[in-house]
Amino acid sequence: KTEQEVAQAWGTYLNSKSTPNPDRSSAGSTTDESAPKTSVDPWVIEMQYRVAVAYQNHAWEKGNDELTKLFARVKEEEITRRMNLREFLVAFAQRQQRLFFSLPGIQNEVLEELVGKEMTRKEIEKAVQRIIDERVKNSKRDLFCLRFGEDDFADFNLESPLASDLLSKAKVVRRKTHGADWSVCLAVMTADSYFHLFEIKSPNVTMATTPEVAFTMLAPRLIIPNGDNQMLGKTNFGKGWGDPLTPTESLILSKCKAKRLNDVSFEMTESITTTGASKFMSKSSRRKIMIETQTKEDTDDWIQILTA
Repeated sequence: KTEQEVAQAWGTYLNSKSTPNPDRSSAGSTTDESAPKTSVDPWVIEMQYRVAVAYQNHAWEKGNDELTKLFARVKEEEITRRMNLREFLVAFAQRQQRLFFSLPGIQNEVLEELVGKEMTRKEIEKAVQRIIDERVKNSKRDLFCLRFGEDDFADFNLESPLASDLLSKAKVVRRKTHGADWSVCLAVMTADSYFHLFEIKSPNVTMATTPEVAFTMLAPRLIIPNGDNQMLGKTNFGKGWGDPLTPTESLILSKCKAKRLNDVSFEMTESITTTGASKFMSKSSRRKIMIETQTKEDTDDWIQILTA
């Protein structure tokens, strides 16, 4: 299931590279008012793919740690079992000797052989490890026969989404929409003229927080794949695992106007062409979002880059 998720994300990313930007499409195209969060921005798809791969690798490491612990426990149990089995065999042979004392002397030979082969726990551990090594060797030989072909994406560099060439600017700001309170967001402007806002609910994130640290707060929570979580039905890549990676607000800059409100805030106004039944009421609607920055220089920088 994890491989399917990653393969699907990668396929979507590759397809999005050839998908035309809505800003560059014909004038007759429209934007659905009911789905403002839906975005085909290549950076968002690339970011979700990169996080999915990193998330998978981290989940794999956690799962490998749990399997290592489980393997160590099973190995200790096997050593203990063999130690106890030897004691049981000696006691059994002694009891059989007492019960069947009239049997030929072969019984004595068996008992002498068992007693003479007294082994320490270290020697038994070596015997168990030798069997494990033989099975690992056989497994590697079988796996070699099933080796996959050359990976077409072996040279792909999985760097941070914030270092992508598709990203123009990223900064932690505060956002306010009509009828709502101020909330801390990671604001992102992409090379394809999109303006995304990712709401961050962590109290540890402020406007002074770096974008790299703020982005880590959007990462999905990793569930350690141990026995307890499996019994509770908790797994990674479950339904809605990537919801924090979907922008809370997405604006198309070619349809937006930026207006300064004061030294540390400005307003983004997006014109949305209505479709469906609402188009009979009015031809278009507007969506306004107030943005607050930490300093006047940050506001100047945002207005300059948004209106360039």
